[in-house]
Amino acid sequence: MFEKVPDEFFLSFYWMNVGVSAKRNDKLYPLVSIFKTFNEDDLIVVKLDIDTCSVELPLVNQLLKDRSLSKSIDQLL
Repeated sequence: MFEKVPDEFFLSFYWMNVGVSAKRNDKLYPLVSIFKTFNEDDLIVVKLDIDTCSVELPLVNQLLKDRSLSKSIDQLL
């Protein structure tokens, strides 16, 4: 379904109740929209509530370990 959405419109999609991927280069990687849309001067609050531990935990670990990912996020809920 999402493969047909052009990249320039993809970031405008609403991410609630949509499957996501913990793979950083995947089109369904939820954090990509933050880094393509906002910068460090913006207030960024991320509420991460994924009901699949095999996806949620890798995303949290990526944020904790990779400063290039976490530097723009002001609060992680």
